[in-house]
Amino acid sequence: MSAARAARTQRTVSAVVVALHVAVAGSALAVPLWAIASAARTLIGGADVTLPLARWGRLLTGTAEVCGIALGVAAAGGTLLGLLLGRSDLPGRRLLAALVILAACVPLYVAAIFAFAWLPAAQLAGSRVACGILYGVFYTPLAAIVLGATFRAVDRDLEEAALLDAQPAVVLRRVTLRQAAWGFAGLALLLILLVGTDFTIPDLLFVRTFAEETHTQYILHRQAAGPILTGMPLAIVLAVLMLVVQRRYRLLGRVAAESRWAPPRSVTLGRGRIPATLLLTAGLIVVFAPPTISLLAKIGSPERFVSRAVAFAPLLVRSIVVAGMAATITVAVSVGLAWGLVRGGWLRWGVGSLIVLTLALPAPVAGISLIEMFDRPGLLGRVYDSPALIVWVYLARFLAIGVLLAAAAVQRVPLELEDLARMDGASWALVQRVVYWPAARGHALVAWLVVMVLCFADVGATKFVVPPGWDTAAVVAFAAMHARVDSNLAVLALLSVVVVALAWAGLVAVVRAAEHHEQPMASSRAPRPRSAVSSS
Repeated sequence: MSAARAARTQRTVSAVVVALHVAVAGSALAVPLWAIASAARTLIGGADVTLPLARWGRLLTGTAEVCGIALGVAAAGGTLLGLLLGRSDLPGRRLLAALVILAACVPLYVAAIFAFAWLPAAQLAGSRVACGILYGVFYTPLAAIVLGATFRAVDRDLEEAALLDAQPAVVLRRVTLRQAAWGFAGLALLLILLVGTDFTIPDLLFVRTFAEETHTQYILHRQAAGPILTGMPLAIVLAVLMLVVQRRYRLLGRVAAESRWAPPRSVTLGRGRIPATLLLTAGLIVVFAPPTISLLAKIGSPERFVSRAVAFAPLLVRSIVVAGMAATITVAVSVGLAWGLVRGGWLRWGVGSLIVLTLALPAPVAGISLIEMFDRPGLLGRVYDSPALIVWVYLARFLAIGVLLAAAAVQRVPLELEDLARMDGASWALVQRVVYWPAARGHALVAWLVVMVLCFADVGATKFVVPPGWDTAAVVAFAAMHARVDSNLAVLALLSVVVVALAWAGLVAVVRAAEHHEQPMASSRAPRPRSAVSSS
């Protein structure tokens, strides 16, 4: 192949790759932009819509109370588990970490089925406290993972210097926890996003939040403008929170990891190792055993489980297929978009807007916006009646998650490698393939698994756009939960746990492979995570 022909081929491939990134990012960004435009058009036109303007204060109070309680419960449990998993010599710590990752992967609707198989849901109706506590318990494993990683990133030199003049408890409070402030801020933002934009538990307990109100309004009135306008205050608050946290802690920035660090020392529990293990084991049994036993009792017999499992198999296969398609598309563009976010110059504004707008959008508003965009005659109507709309709503909700997961790997690639590739005449697509993808391959696989689980578990947006014959397991389970948890729901919950467990096994394998690959580097000095110190 001649040099000119090779150059033309490279330009063609680059154009296709760029077009793919633009198309996927534009498709995801179109959903919140349509919602904003629809709200503005309604306000300017003065259309007669059902708007709970007088209730915005109460909705804000309810949402804030649920989010605050959930954050308090999850942060308390996550801090304890994070310290034990990330910084202690607790026996069986690696096995416990793997189980915590599994618990974090369990879909919210599955956790709700387990909980309501045992708890008296009717007696908890209308309780914001119960709603917040349930969210907090469900997201405690996720909090433990985030805070455990944060505690592992604490500066070892500062801790050792402080230990020369203070007791370990004082160092923990004044050095370790203060250095972990960025992790707590990130966790708070993440939980507020997850809880504030979800209506699953509030709808089951009849607790009024912004997300639940948008869902209820659309179900009752079938008017898009009212629900979209109702969700706008929450979207604005979440967008401001994301911008404030980024500005304060610089979680993302154009910096390569040039400084080196040593991993912090583990806290020795001494004689408390065995009691701590026993107390932790007893706590886990108390939390998980009653709902699990209640759920198994509802199934009745192995024969019933097998018969219902065969009936649910097509439903689970459909759910896995559409979730896997969305995760594959997300990962295909995640590294390139992460480069735009971290090192793309003016592109940072575009990718940053994509992340802020899509994450801040309440789940029901995303589904309603797609209905308004595609429920029309012709080609748009054919897309509306196909599973492509499910994949589209998944991209609108979780593309930002894949980009953020890949951004951590992109930040650690030395800037000099990209500069050298550019000097050799490499195009943008070639730079991505030979410089960034090799470094981000492990993160991309983790992103695929995480996004697949999130898509598989989504209810808030999916229930609005599922075409006939393409119901997902999450939508079917959520609809059935409004009656009671019966044997069918119990079987579906257990099968969903099996699906998640397979993804969990893959995630654990990826993490262990990454640890094994980085083990030689960690013996003396290893790259410092830049999450807390990078500049934008």
